[in-house]
Amino acid sequence: MIQVTIFSGRQGPFRYDDTWYITVFGGCELIRPTIAREIMIARQLERAEAGARQQPAPQDAYGTMPAMMHRHRPGKPFFFTLFGGTSVKHPTLAEELVDLQQLIRSGELTLDEWDSALFAITKLRQSCGSFTVFGSFDEAELPDEDEEVNSLAMQCHLGNISESSREVLQAGIGLRDSDRRAVVHRAVTAMA
Repeated sequence: MIQVTIFSGRQGPFRYDDTWYITVFGGCELIRPTIAREIMIARQLERAEAGARQQPAPQDAYGTMPAMMHRHRPGKPFFFTLFGGTSVKHPTLAEELVDLQQLIRSGELTLDEWDSALFAITKLRQSCGSFTVFGSFDEAELPDEDEEVNSLAMQCHLGNISESSREVLQAGIGLRDSDRRAVVHRAVTAMA
């Protein structure tokens, strides 16, 4: 798939496939799925690969075909930016917590599975290809403080986040990677 932005702006979800994002004289902002959603995506890909391995390999005219040729692997996104800006942002801490809570409540995921499945995410988060000329490209942009605070306020107002979890998440604004995941983990346990 190809997503083209010329002389304008685009905001949308980041996809784990072979999409080409072409930005010329414009801006493109993509939002990554939450960690909980990424774990579910990784599980779906593993199930698809396991299903493909169980099926017999297709045969060519000589009766052989390498198994790698028929297995479907997710592609890597590619970003071409010319005189513009492209950023792939992390979701807010409140979005991370709400998604994790929903999957835990539905029984699709336990907190222990979330902890142990974080390794699967690193496999899923393969680096993407990019080519940038007279522009900028950021693959791991954090939401700014205003976005984080507004998202927390909205989720607290809706009753999705308790006051104790809000305090934990506020302390995590601006943190990256494992520190950010640890804050979400502490916020989930504060809800219990």
